[in-house]
Amino acid sequence: MTISTALTLVTHLISLLGFTTLALTGQVQTLLILLFYITLTISFISEQYKKDLYFSQGLSNILAIVLLLYVFISVIFFGEEIFQGILKFLIYIQMLKHLSRKSIRDIMQIYIISFFQFISGAIITIEIAYGLAFVIYIALALLGLIIINLRKESLDAGVKSDYGVITRPFLYSTGLLSLAVVLMSILLFICLPRLKAGFFSSDFIRPNVLKSGFSDSVELGKVGEIKKDNSAVMRVSILNNNNRKINRDLYWRGIALDYFDGKSWSIDSDNYGDYERSYRRNSSGVINILKNRERLIAQEIVTEPTDTDILFAIDHPAGYSEVGRTVYEVNDSYFLPFKPKQRIKYKAYSKLSGVSEDELRNSGEDYSYYIRTRYLQLSEVSKRLKSLALQITSNDSNPRDKVNSIKNYLLREMNYTLVLEDGDEDFPLEDFIFEKKRGHCEYFATAMVIMLRINGIPSRIVNGFIGGTWNKHGNFYLIKESDAHSWVEVYYPGYGWQTSDPTPSTLDNDNSNIFLISSVISYIDYLKYRWQRYVIDYSRSDQIKLFSNTKQRLSWNQFILNKKIKSKLGIGKNFIIPILILVLVLLLIFNSRWIRKLLSLKKSEHNMAVKLYNNSLKYLSRKGYIKKESQTPLEFAQILVKTDDAKFESFVVFTKKYLEVRYSDNYSDTDISELNNYLDKFKKNL
Repeated sequence: MTISTALTLVTHLISLLGFTTLALTGQVQTLLILLFYITLTISFISEQYKKDLYFSQGLSNILAIVLLLYVFISVIFFGEEIFQGILKFLIYIQMLKHLSRKSIRDIMQIYIISFFQFISGAIITIEIAYGLAFVIYIALALLGLIIINLRKESLDAGVKSDYGVITRPFLYSTGLLSLAVVLMSILLFICLPRLKAGFFSSDFIRPNVLKSGFSDSVELGKVGEIKKDNSAVMRVSILNNNNRKINRDLYWRGIALDYFDGKSWSIDSDNYGDYERSYRRNSSGVINILKNRERLIAQEIVTEPTDTDILFAIDHPAGYSEVGRTVYEVNDSYFLPFKPKQRIKYKAYSKLSGVSEDELRNSGEDYSYYIRTRYLQLSEVSKRLKSLALQITSNDSNPRDKVNSIKNYLLREMNYTLVLEDGDEDFPLEDFIFEKKRGHCEYFATAMVIMLRINGIPSRIVNGFIGGTWNKHGNFYLIKESDAHSWVEVYYPGYGWQTSDPTPSTLDNDNSNIFLISSVISYIDYLKYRWQRYVIDYSRSDQIKLFSNTKQRLSWNQFILNKKIKSKLGIGKNFIIPILILVLVLLLIFNSRWIRKLLSLKKSEHNMAVKLYNNSLKYLSRKGYIKKESQTPLEFAQILVKTDDAKFESFVVFTKKYLEVRYSDNYSDTDISELNNYLDKFKKNL
């Protein structure tokens, strides 16, 4: 492959990779993506097949000014976020570079713009694919810089036709150099101090593009739409169960809702406020919700970016840590003081219910005024629905039996489906119970709560997730949008809120009947988890722990080595350093000639030849004779001869001698002296 062909290919690949990294974040308009790839294709065809599909220099300059004014006006007068404006400008300028003639300087500008696009993509996205793109980009960038230098030197040498230099050894060398750069980057990443501040945060990442359809309200019919999405919401590791799966259905509690208006559930903030109380972390860094902290399940939760301030945990939450100083509570649901726009990681502690059926049956009906007024609220209910609710529980003498009767009725008489036909929009609940008898989980939960309240039993609906997929490679639960769920909580005096789920079981987390495909998907998700945990979330505490463990291992290895040396040679560790110093001194004595050659400060004759030629160009430029970047040294000399043969004949001789020395292995100090003499003679003639 020739130098020019390699340069064209690598330049367009670098431009492609830089922009694609940015485009995959989802923050670039589809039309702009299409236009970019079209201009990139036109540019490649023009360069590779020598087609004249370029803008003139004047038109390119005018368009650049227009684009700059357009972005400036968008930011200043139309309120476009400045980070987004900069990204658009970079894309526009890169497209303009595609459609312009390219000198070495223009190619370098394409590299720089591509680099900024690549970095911008890194700011916006934190996916594992970026790590792979980083390695490829480093290799391409190094290859491109080397080829640019080769191309420039071939032009300086006056070589009119490229020669093949892109051989296997060349690619191997570039690959090894790229690997060294990547390893150095990893070392710097590990060693540089961690910073808490998010210097690259931006409103460019809008809440409407964040993951998770989780909401702090439930509208009948909407949960089914969320369950059709398989996007990840969070990954949860069980910390105190030997990282093993818990053998029971897990309810990942989000928010409990108490007010129903006939179509949707929400928190009755008008009568009770947004929050009931707040909790602050103690001296140990833990926010305690329950005083009894025995037999708790500890979880490490890593969320995807979600437009919610809700803290998730296995039902029922007993505490949190690594969530800041304060959390707020309403309906035994817990919230951050803000809505994070990025992934967050925190620990949650939960206490599984251990109340028996007999205890719940004997709990009685001694409800407080607050419980009765808040959790017995009813919207307009028909006589038909009241009659059915009372009929179902007519043979029951206590609240617990009434709860079971209503739950069993719904499980027996209703069917679960994610596909609903159009029904009565004014009374969707009664349409579900009496007509369609098919619905999502929020229909089942709503029907049960309303029937319980008709029977005078305080209850509420809970919105969260159920189950999840256990990843055996990483020992964590993957919670997806499709795991979204609504269930019921019933209040029992003396025992508090207890979970009851009237929705038929639909847990089928393994959608693939092919074991190999399922295993591959599971392993890919494990890699994503590791990327998130040990790259994106690499913290100061991780850094300290890594250095501490490394120090301990080195100390132990040193102890073992000293022990072996002492047992084999009979010398202690105090003699090792002097022996090593002695060996080093002997090596220096016997290899002094090689060392002097290695550390020689003598300038290369190649560099001296280049320096003399550059001096001649500076001298000529002061006289008004300027070499164009596209001209080779020999072409430039021949052009000067045509202007005045007598003056510049010696410059032609000087140029030929320069090329001989610059690109020959057979040179000496005499050649440099001769080159110097030619230069002096030329200056005298001029």
